[in-house]
Amino acid sequence: MKESLKIFKALCDETRLKIVEFLLNGERCVCEIVPFTKRTQSTVSIQLAKLENLGIVESRREGKSVYYKIVNDNVRKILRIMNNLKETSNTNEIRYKPIGVIHSPFKESKGTPIQSIIAKDIEGTVEVFPEYVEGLKDLEGFSHIILIYHFHLSRNSSLEVKPYMDEKVHGVFATRAPSRPNPIGISIARLIKIKKNILQIRDVDILDGTPLLDIKPYVPEFDARNIKTIGWLEKKIHKLSISKDDGRFMMGLNDERVG
Repeated sequence: MKESLKIFKALCDETRLKIVEFLLNGERCVCEIVPFTKRTQSTVSIQLAKLENLGIVESRREGKSVYYKIVNDNVRKILRIMNNLKETSNTNEIRYKPIGVIHSPFKESKGTPIQSIIAKDIEGTVEVFPEYVEGLKDLEGFSHIILIYHFHLSRNSSLEVKPYMDEKVHGVFATRAPSRPNPIGISIARLIKIKKNILQIRDVDILDGTPLLDIKPYVPEFDARNIKTIGWLEKKIHKLSISKDDGRFMMGLNDERVG
């Protein structure tokens, strides 16, 4: 009981709570923790020292860098409880259930194409869960499909981001960054064939293991438009063919990706 009270007390501070949530994903350098919390270096250092004194985290030095990790397993359990309470108390929450999972060669975000248009011929599969197989009827007649999925590894959302293809900060809704209020992604893939609940696809720009939310047929008459302007991308679109995900969008890291 005393242990739990100690942890709850520690997590009552907003900065300490942010730090602990960030460290849930593994050991992190102070140089990563500071920008994530949006606090000053001195504030973060003070709160890290308090967490270490309480036996919640421990540190190690590597050269000039200091790394921290969680060493108290009860912290993880308590945060799960807190998150569950937060979810059940939010009556405006909309919940979706995955209908399948996307498989691709990309086991990590680094090196992943940032758009399917530059992922030509990269193969993958879509595994649709058995209870949704009937919904695939007649889909094989379409050459391309739209995959709608959950960015399950993206970090906490930010309303202003710096995309890969620009050095300036933009509003997240003016980018394709996955770190969004609702981390939903879309990709257009080439449908090769369907065998039972497995869709063989090409032009894949999606991480392996990504939860699938929906599939729609791509229909040019519905989806293609005569575009007049593409905003800030007008002068940056030439970078698309050479742009790759460099891993900054993985959960817990400070990254802004335009896909």
